Amino acid sequence: MSIDWSVNGQRFASWNANKLYGYSGLGFYQLIFPIEITTHNTPKDTAVTVTNISGTLRAHGRGAQSLVGRLVPQGAIRNITTYEYVGGHQINLEIELDAKRIEAIEQIRLGGNLTFSIELYAFANRGESSEQLYNSPHQFTISQSDWIKVLESIGYRKTLLLEIPVPTGETNPAFTEAAKFLESAQKQMLLGNYREAVSACRDVLESMNRFLNDENGSTQPSKRKRNKLERVSAIRTSLHDLTSAAKHADETTSLIEWNLADARASISMAATLLQWANEEYGI
Repeated sequence: MSIDWSVNGQRFASWNANKLYGYSGLGFYQLIFPIEITTHNTPKDTAVTVTNISGTLRAHGRGAQSLVGRLVPQGAIRNITTYEYVGGHQINLEIELDAKRIEAIEQIRLGGNLTFSIELYAFANRGESSEQLYNSPHQFTISQSDWIKVLESIGYRKTLLLEIPVPTGETNPAFTEAAKFLESAQKQMLLGNYREAVSACRDVLESMNRFLNDENGSTQPSKRKRNKLERVSAIRTSLHDLTSAAKHADETTSLIEWNLADARASISMAATLLQWANEEYGI
C-alpha cells in the first residue's frame, strides 16, 4: 500500500517499499531498501521539490519488535521534483549492520517471516516555503525463504560459524559428510526448526567418530590424567549426549524444548570440534 505525501492538503506524490537487497563489506553487512516514488501532475507554478529523504527502520517478528537503525540515501543525495505529468522515481535507502544486529534480528524473527517498518522523513519545498513531511510507518513482510536468501547473499551464514576448510570427498568422504550435516543444521536453525538443528549436530559427531576411528563413551583415564586428545574426546562425548536427546522422543527427551540458543550453541560447538579435528589430524 502506497503512502501519500501532501502539502497544504494537496497530494503531490506517493511512495512504496516492498523489497530489499543485501550486500557485505569488510566487517559489516548492508541492507538496501528501494523506495518507489510516484509524483503526480502538478502545475509548474506550484511544483514541489522533495529533499533530505531519510528514514528509520524497525523489525517485527515472532519474538518482538525493535528499532534496527537509521536509513540513509545510497550514493549521491537525489532531490525529487514534481512536473506537469506523472513521474516515476526510485531512491535507494541503506542501513549498515554488524553481526550482532543481524543476530538480534534473528532473535526477533525466531525462524518465521520478518516484517519491516519504514518511517520516511523528508522536506517538501515549494517556492520559498519548506515543510517537513512525516507519514505513519509503512510495513512490508519478507517471507522466511526470501530472508534466508538475503542472509546467504550477504554471506551471513558463512560468518555465523567458524570457517572450516572442507576437503574433497576423495580425501576423506566422512569428513565431507560431517560438513554437510553441519550445513543442514544451520539451515534448520534459520528455518526455526531448532530440534532438527540440534539433531543434525548429532549426525556431525557420528560422522566425526567414523573418520577419527574412535567411539564416544569409550573408557577414559581419570580427568587429571587425560591428555589433550582424551580431553577433547570427552567434550565430543558430552555434546553427543546432549544432541542425541533431540534425535529421540522417549518419555524424557520428548519433554525437552529446543530453542534458538540451544541450536546456535550446538552448531558452534560441533563446528569448533570439526575444525579442530581437521587441523589436528590434517584431514
